[in-house]
Amino acid sequence: MESPDSFNLLVDILYLVGGDNYETAVYACLKKLFTSEVAQLYSGQGKSRCGQKKLSFGALKMCDALKKAIRKRFPSVTDTELRERIGTFLCTVKDRDGGRKTRGN
Repeated sequence: MESPDSFNLLVDILYLVGGDNYETAVYACLKKLFTSEVAQLYSGQGKSRCGQKKLSFGALKMCDALKKAIRKRFPSVTDTELRERIGTFLCTVKDRDGGRKTRGN
């Protein structure tokens, strides 16, 4: 996102995704931003796990836009709460869309 206008537009779009609480809002926004395949390339902080190097979602402007959109809707949410929810989403992406069932067989 090169321009402030693009950033603010993304914030507005993510804000409109909604959610009953910050947890569901973060989850819904991340589902809009990523396909499962792309989400598997990222972790919250870009750490390696099981020998696989992940890219850092936290380093992206997209992450800043997500945080701003969530705080616009839920002003009392903390950095720690957001970081944990984002990390959980990215960590468990392989289990969604039939991934857990496929691995279990």
